[in-house]
Amino acid sequence: MKVPVNEQAPVVARDQITIHAPIQTVWRLLAAISEWPQWRSAVTSATLHGPAQEGAVFTWKAGGLSFTSRIHTFVPEQLLGWTGTTIGAKAVHNWTFTQAEGRTVVEVSESLQGLFPRLFKRSFQKQLEESMRQDLEELKQEAEA
Repeated sequence: MKVPVNEQAPVVARDQITIHAPIQTVWRLLAAISEWPQWRSAVTSATLHGPAQEGAVFTWKAGGLSFTSRIHTFVPEQLLGWTGTTIGAKAVHNWTFTQAEGRTVVEVSESLQGLFPRLFKRSFQKQLEESMRQDLEELKQEAEA
């Protein structure tokens, strides 16, 4: 990844899931950012401004918050990462995809830093872990459908 998660951030989470679908299917779902609201229940809007590639900016809303993000790593069917900001917080979000015997292993990591993650560390940590798990489960459900 061109931008690793900040291991010193007040909030850091990791998770992974095995999806019984080809890596191409899983990648296509996550890389099609403007289509996230179709399968990610927490995302109410998402707009990719330009083609999906390193440096591209996208805006999105989830959990009542608006985010502006920039793709820092875009390696089709392998790596997808972005940085993002919202009021009082900055995030680094990284995804890794590995194909194994017709299945896809998806690993995700994220760090949150800034005033609000520092002040409300416990609640931000819990919320991040729960939303990460939900995203993975929804990605799995959509890819396997």
